Amino acid sequence: MFSVIFVFFLVPETKSIPLEKMDRLFEVKPVRKANGIVMEEILLQDAEFRQNAEGAKLHDEKADTAHEDV
Repeated sequence: MFSVIFVFFLVPETKSIPLEKMDRLFEVKPVRKANGIVMEEILLQDAEFRQNAEGAKLHDEKADTAHEDV
């Protein structure tokens, strides 16, 4: 009975969190919401990265080099 309470309130969910973000996951309080908070941060960082990549036209360069190799 006590282990269920311990796990629910003191152990964060690690599903879908990359290893690089585990330290951040265990820093976030309250633990029950840690997974959602870290996943939101990851999605925002990914969106920012994709926006910067489009601004630098990195996706076009890959497409151009793929056609040249064929």
